[in-house]
Amino acid sequence: MCGENGGKCKKYVCFITLADRISTKRTTGFSPFELQFGQIPVLPIDIETKTFLAVEWHKISTTEELLEARAKQLEGKEEMRRKAAEKLKKSREDSMKYWDRRMAHQLRSPLNPGDLILVYNKAIETNWGLIFKKK
Repeated sequence: MCGENGGKCKKYVCFITLADRISTKRTTGFSPFELQFGQIPVLPIDIETKTFLAVEWHKISTTEELLEARAKQLEGKEEMRRKAAEKLKKSREDSMKYWDRRMAHQLRSPLNPGDLILVYNKAIETNWGLIFKKK
């Protein structure tokens, strides 16, 4: 898509960004767009084919009708965010369980007071030669 050396990347970056923002994420079950605006994004194709997503703006003539149409679009936004938070929490718990099972062979019993431990000092990592250098 971007060519052999990525030279055409600028041409596609806006499309890729939009595609990512309107794509449903596994962890939340919603797209970032849906969580931000409380509705499924309306694409030009939705307007052309007159899908259920397209509001018939030409029929709206008063402020009240405009507010009603917009309110209907935003309806359910908080419920959507609550569901997304629940799905994200479950996804994180499932991930934690997966890694706990996968790394069970590396887990050990908790340390007790008085147990000897090995401490690694990253600060001296680059200065190993200086430690033994005669002063």
